[in-house]
Amino acid sequence: MYITLKMIQTLDGSIARNNEDKLDWGSKLDKQGFKKVRLQNEIMILGATTFEVTPKGFLKDQKLIIVTSRVDSFKSKYPDWESKNWFFMEPKTQGIIDFIESKGITKVLLAGGGRTNNLFLAANLVDEIQLTLSPYIFNSGITTFGSINLGKIDLELVRTETLGESELLLVYKVKKVL
Repeated sequence: MYITLKMIQTLDGSIARNNEDKLDWGSKLDKQGFKKVRLQNEIMILGATTFEVTPKGFLKDQKLIIVTSRVDSFKSKYPDWESKNWFFMEPKTQGIIDFIESKGITKVLLAGGGRTNNLFLAANLVDEIQLTLSPYIFNSGITTFGSINLGKIDLELVRTETLGESELLLVYKVKKVL
């Protein structure tokens, strides 16, 4: 299984201003790039808050795992979850990985938020990080990798790409801890 973490962040490391941020500050080019990567993967993992603020039309026809400690609450709120291929799961990486492997899925997109990214990085499960740097500074908000200390994670820069006149895509390989 190969897990790609893809995010857009401000120069100071924020992925959202707050839990209600609609992420309207990213460029069209970044959104197009995200869609391309989303379509290259078989399933996408989102934290509950990221799922809630993401327009549901954007998630159409996308297999999703929504990481939440409120599984029953979400299943009640979205009664058609099974027909949409949405799976609400506890924030336990082994259970999520077992579920993904049971479905024969090999390409996974991890798309936040910070706590969910942190969960998978801490478990040494992320293979690649695609990070778009956007020309904003919020000086507060939700950080890309959450607030729990991950220690040192070694990365290898694979490529960079300029998006328009003001954004930069950085692609890193995560050097796995053995």
